Amino acid sequence: MTPNDIATAGQQDAGKTAQGQLDDFLRMVQARCADLERPLRGLEMFARDGSWFTGHIARMVDEMECWEINAKYIPDLERNIPTAKVRQVDSIAHEPEPGDTFGLICLDNPQGIYGDYCEHFEALPRALRILAKTGVLVFYVNLNPYRAKPSAPNDDYGMVEHDAWFERRAAFYGRDAESLTPEFAEQFYGQMFQRLGLTMKSFDGVLFRSTVPGHPDYMFRVVAAVERGPSAA
Repeated sequence: MTPNDIATAGQQDAGKTAQGQLDDFLRMVQARCADLERPLRGLEMFARDGSWFTGHIARMVDEMECWEINAKYIPDLERNIPTAKVRQVDSIAHEPEPGDTFGLICLDNPQGIYGDYCEHFEALPRALRILAKTGVLVFYVNLNPYRAKPSAPNDDYGMVEHDAWFERRAAFYGRDAESLTPEFAEQFYGQMFQRLGLTMKSFDGVLFRSTVPGHPDYMFRVVAAVERGPSAA
């Protein structure tokens, strides 16, 4: 089964469990990592406590680094991923050593506005500057953002500025962005990478089932393989 087949299964199988979708996603990342040079360095730019999929990612690479701005998550992060180099930093402002690059970069960013940043809009271009010549990006595209989550209070990333958030989305995507499709995402990010001097070699994803009652599926986890240099086209 190819990664694209996995993506299709993850999006269309109405009976797929959350764990099944996560397994599909991890197999997709593993398949793309198999094409990268070793030793492979991985980075999670928004690690939080590392309790969801970051530990799985760490086992796919030879060296793992985790960045997290919030001090309260650092002890659990170090405990959950003991082999990783953990840094408490502003993931977007942090400047690694010159020439420090990563073959696999994950951005499990919060949705909404947090501090001066919004979703992955500032983080993704930052990640591309420290990605190896040939690398894989894993990031979260919110296809159908919700204005409120009735089942839970706003978390510590400040999911309260909904109007401003939707305005930032519209400015980033250049259109009304209250509802996007995987097809739009593939075209948009392919063009974005090209403008930044990279070629998108593949674009796969799993659309996870919505955790918000009555709200359409929104969490599209993307796995994009990119290469520096002009497009062959």
